[in-house]
Amino acid sequence: MNRIQAANRILNNEGPQRLLSETANLIVKVASKNSIVDDIALQATKELLSSRKGDENTPSDVIDTIYSFRGVGRYRTIRALQVRSEFEQLVDTVIEHDPDTVLEIGTAKGERCMLGHGF
Repeated sequence: MNRIQAANRILNNEGPQRLLSETANLIVKVASKNSIVDDIALQATKELLSSRKGDENTPSDVIDTIYSFRGVGRYRTIRALQVRSEFEQLVDTVIEHDPDTVLEIGTAKGERCMLGHGF
């Protein structure tokens, strides 16, 4: 199936908003192969995340950021996959025990990597 046929299928089956989303994703994918564009996207993502720190006053605020944040370009895929209540339980456990180190094996889409950003 060529791209025009795929676009028509998406338009007919899922509507114009989905087609627009898929088109934007393709543009980002192609543009992110350019190292300058990727560098700009990374910097913009870091700035967006840093700008949220000032509004985070509680662990719940940090968790809200983790579950709502989307980066720029290829960093837009950073998102929480874990069930929120399980994640909240992890945060409560970390706060309760106040460990010197927390080790995570694997990051999937990076949501718990962002946890360190808020604590």
